[in-house]
Amino acid sequence: MIGTASHRAARRFEQACALRILPLPLNSAGSVAMMWRQDVGQPLALQNMLNCLREVAGAS
Repeated sequence: MIGTASHRAARRFEQACALRILPLPLNSAGSVAMMWRQDVGQPLALQNMLNCLREVAGAS
C-alpha cells in the first residue's frame, strides 16, 4: 500500500516497524487522505508509478 501522512505520524509508524518512509519530498500543505479500490485494474500509469516507487525503495 502506498499512502501519505504527516511526517510525525509516518515516523511513529516507521519506528514501530509498521511501514517504511520513502525519500520522496512533497512540497505541499493541506489535508492528507488515502483511498483504494479493489474493483479497478491497474492502468499503465499506476503500474509505472509503482515501478518507480519500488526502484526508489530498493535504492535507499
